[in-house]
Amino acid sequence: NFKIHLNQPDPRFLYNLAIPYASIVSRRAVEFYGESFAFNPVGSGPFKLKKWIRDYRIILERNPEYRQEFFTQAHNPHDRLKPLPLLDMIICNQIKQPFSSWLLFLQGKLDLSTIDKDNIDSVIGGGDLSPALKKRGIKLWQVPEFEVRYIGFNFTDPILSRNLHLRRAISLAHNLETRIKHFNGQIIPANGPIPPGADGFVPSFQNPWNQHNLDRAKKEMTLAGYPGGIDPDTGEPLVLTFDQPDSSSGNRQLGEMLTNELRQIGIVVRPELNSRPRFYQKLQQGQMQLFRLSWIGDYPDAENFLQLFYSKNAGGSNRVCYRDQVFDRMYEEISNMKDSPERSTKYREMARYLTDRCPWIFESHPISFQLTHQWLENFIPHDFAFSQWKYWNVDPGIRQKMQKSFKPISFEELFSAPPPID
Repeated sequence: NFKIHLNQPDPRFLYNLAIPYASIVSRRAVEFYGESFAFNPVGSGPFKLKKWIRDYRIILERNPEYRQEFFTQAHNPHDRLKPLPLLDMIICNQIKQPFSSWLLFLQGKLDLSTIDKDNIDSVIGGGDLSPALKKRGIKLWQVPEFEVRYIGFNFTDPILSRNLHLRRAISLAHNLETRIKHFNGQIIPANGPIPPGADGFVPSFQNPWNQHNLDRAKKEMTLAGYPGGIDPDTGEPLVLTFDQPDSSSGNRQLGEMLTNELRQIGIVVRPELNSRPRFYQKLQQGQMQLFRLSWIGDYPDAENFLQLFYSKNAGGSNRVCYRDQVFDRMYEEISNMKDSPERSTKYREMARYLTDRCPWIFESHPISFQLTHQWLENFIPHDFAFSQWKYWNVDPGIRQKMQKSFKPISFEELFSAPPPID
């Protein structure tokens, strides 16, 4: 038996137990494998690890000792009477080149594929799935992810932490439209800390401080004490650093974007591209001013995003080390509240309060674009479907028939417009 004793009621406790890293594992296996346990997983899930070639392929096979469980909403009525998992084996291929993955999917050698920003135009040019792909029975799944991306203002930095007008000016100079183009439409604006789908999210709310407005940003710079971007103590332009956790070309471009935007309000930005370990070391030591990160929700509750601003989480999930007694009282009030209309109202009030205080530039929520072939059954995108593979099944007859009928698709077919509607 395994028992957990709580010191106080926690309405999110069951959510925490559902997080994968809260899984209970075999003590004997941990003691036997020691430090190599991560490479020899032992659990009680629907599949067992059959083969693992690192950076290449993972093969999972059905766990015959998995508990008896049924999926009564399965697409195929016969599958509703079968114990889970429905598949005998799952093969996960790690394909480092997105274009190679895309070609394998078109050939029917992959049942499921994501779309990277470089191939999205060939898939949904004009906002709809390409007619050539529709003809093959391919389905597009397009859903916002339970994630918020942001540029953080480090509150251990005296320049940024004490100057609300400066943070507002920078937020107003930041141009989200250029980011949406950079990510080829695979993001939507974030108007606060709470993502779509969570209680407290208000679709109609427009954050007044993340609307690109240079005139207003310049006025805020004057109120901040830096008219024209000039530091009155030095007579020189204000200089700020902007850190990111890797040196990819995408991050390099994001650094250039922010540099150009803040130059328009007189601020000099020094972009710094770090290795991931170095990035987090600098963050932990308070050696940053502006930095870009994201938070992926652990469970479907807005509290998981609001806790990113709680003072007692500073240095942990509160990466910007934001400290605000008013917000702390609001957070402590909702921390033990059960789901209710009152709690929903408080979530909305907390989100509005944070957008006004500008601890972040609330940037975006990514959109997940996934493609499936018609023979893959029971696939439904879900942010917390950690064991969703046990529900999937494949119709081998349809797959074999469709694969034989597939012919190479030309770029002209992919980019062709849908036929006009009479």
